[in-house]
Amino acid sequence: MKSREDLLDEARQKLKEMTVQEVHDYLEAGNEPVLLDVRGLDEWERGHLKGAVHIPRGELEARVESEVLDKSREVVVMCAGGVRSLLAGETLLNLGYDHVISMEGGYGDWEDAHLPAE
Repeated sequence: MKSREDLLDEARQKLKEMTVQEVHDYLEAGNEPVLLDVRGLDEWERGHLKGAVHIPRGELEARVESEVLDKSREVVVMCAGGVRSLLAGETLLNLGYDHVISMEGGYGDWEDAHLPAE
């Protein structure tokens, strides 16, 4: 049986990861990926990136295909610390999304870096 760390290591091998500063700079450069926040509602309500789509991790498989229609569009997945986003990113790859990036460090690092949020 695989451990939690085994699952995360497998996801890291399949997904590109970007730090919060890299994501910020990428957005500032004019790139327009889907920003997908998979945190819980209480976490989302405390703050989130402008323009992000909110689908809690537990609802991802049921909702993502109706809310992120273009599977060829780049998707940056984020959570609080970078763990759920890795697992969610792997799920997106399995659902046929072509370009998935996990935001390393999650919203916690974004907030710690004092980057803009709503």
